[in-house]
Amino acid sequence: MLDLKNSTYADIRPRKRTLWHRFELWMINDGKMYTYFGFWVVLEVLLFSLALVNYRYYPQWQNMYHLLGGSFISARSAALALHINTALVLLPICRTVISWIRTTPLNRIIPFDHALLFHKVIGYSIMLFTLVHAASHYRNYYIVSQAMNVPYWKMLFTTGHSITGHLMMFVIIIMSVTGYTKIRRKHFNLFWNLHHLFVVYFACFSVHGGFCLLKSDFPPYCSTGAAFYKYWAFSGFVYLFERLSREIRANTRAKHMRVQKVILHPGNVLEVQFHKPPGFKGQAGQYAFLNCPAVSTQQWHPFTLTSAPEEDYVSVHIRMAGDWTREFASVLGAKEEHWKALEKAIGDAAVIGADTANILPQVLVDGPFGSASEDVFNHEIAMLFCAGIGCTPFASVLKSIWYRMSYPGGAFRLRKVYFIWTQRDTKSFEWFQDLLKAIEEEDEARMDMTAYDGSTQSLNRRADSMIEIHTYLTGKLSYAQMTHVHMNVGEVDPITGLRSPTNFGRPNLDLIFRAVAHEHPATDVGVFFCGPHKMGSSIESAAKKWSSEGQDGTKFYYNKENF
Repeated sequence: MLDLKNSTYADIRPRKRTLWHRFELWMINDGKMYTYFGFWVVLEVLLFSLALVNYRYYPQWQNMYHLLGGSFISARSAALALHINTALVLLPICRTVISWIRTTPLNRIIPFDHALLFHKVIGYSIMLFTLVHAASHYRNYYIVSQAMNVPYWKMLFTTGHSITGHLMMFVIIIMSVTGYTKIRRKHFNLFWNLHHLFVVYFACFSVHGGFCLLKSDFPPYCSTGAAFYKYWAFSGFVYLFERLSREIRANTRAKHMRVQKVILHPGNVLEVQFHKPPGFKGQAGQYAFLNCPAVSTQQWHPFTLTSAPEEDYVSVHIRMAGDWTREFASVLGAKEEHWKALEKAIGDAAVIGADTANILPQVLVDGPFGSASEDVFNHEIAMLFCAGIGCTPFASVLKSIWYRMSYPGGAFRLRKVYFIWTQRDTKSFEWFQDLLKAIEEEDEARMDMTAYDGSTQSLNRRADSMIEIHTYLTGKLSYAQMTHVHMNVGEVDPITGLRSPTNFGRPNLDLIFRAVAHEHPATDVGVFFCGPHKMGSSIESAAKKWSSEGQDGTKFYYNKENF
């Protein structure tokens, strides 16, 4: 057990990092992501710059340049950038393809866990170049209208290229604004529905060039016609395959993957258990998309699988944090009175739907898809940090570890896990309590078998513990709770019921990382986190701070859930 008050750790200080060491740490934790994004920015700038030079000096466009000047160059260059971005924007959200690629050696090189972020970057790049393209054409329209003696407003709002251009611009602005993180989380239904305007964007994009506003100097002036669809044809086909496979896969499973049990846990957490269909293969830490037609036929929401691959059912835990989740709970039979009764009750969670699965609504499940947490088993030492409901990615990981300890077989690289869970109130610990108790008991039994060697000698049991659980409570205790804690101090923690004591306040990350670095020198430690961004930033900073260079140093590899 990590002794965070051990005086022998006091002399350990983070080493002064050399420039090479800082670069090494950067590559370990952020390097791949920023390298690829940096490469993408350089590629965008390079393409735009080469286009500027091409349209300025290429003989085929000299008449247009002399007529329109710089706005002609910027419009055409922005159009080229839009072609490239539009061709790629759909690929990062093809989760089926990405999950398959994650199983290949390419996963060590390309940061697929940041695919959604890459999609956002491409989306905002499209908005940027759309605004540049539109602003340039506003000037071009004015010059052309003067040369043709046509009213400016007529060319601006009644021509085919202007109508399709304005439609695309408005669609991109709407999608970009509603896709902003704070707006998306607060108004998810609005974001989801408006994001499907991408169909309008791609339709207009396909015919926009066919109206041939800017003609070259030599015939054929507009030989390609409305051929812009060629840029996104491949990614569009892959995305169409993705959406169709999602619907087919989910509806095919629907006959076998029915809801078998609904459990209400303290802290407004709903557990939904499904029958495990034949052929359902998943890894610990993966996630799936859920769709409930009784709530919405269009909305698919991602949730981490909390069941282990070794179990005969599939489960998810959902915190009531929005309109969809509350309505979903309601159609599953978890009414408001059930939650109120649970709040007043003391003890186990409430189970509903165990005997009425035939009348429960249909829930479609698509997945599972790969995530950062499934890489836990690639490390010898793992640190699992989570806050609140953020522990769900690690529920299946810990369950899988429990099964592997109980029924050993095959290679098992992982030899030590530190589970650090921060909660705001005591009720939130209860839904995960049984699993943690089972893990502690199995770990104790395993250590007993390891310690027994047929003689009076025994090993240090705690030193051999495979899973260490550290719980932190940041909220205040009521007077009754404090009395309960004071009166029930013993071998078992009175708050969680675990052998591991509950810590009060936020975890001291420096002490934790310093202790792990001392206990595991010359080791690569995987650090996994799911929870608020601010807490994740602090954990990432601590991981960098306490990483040491050289073969004898401890290196912390930071991973965060992204879906």
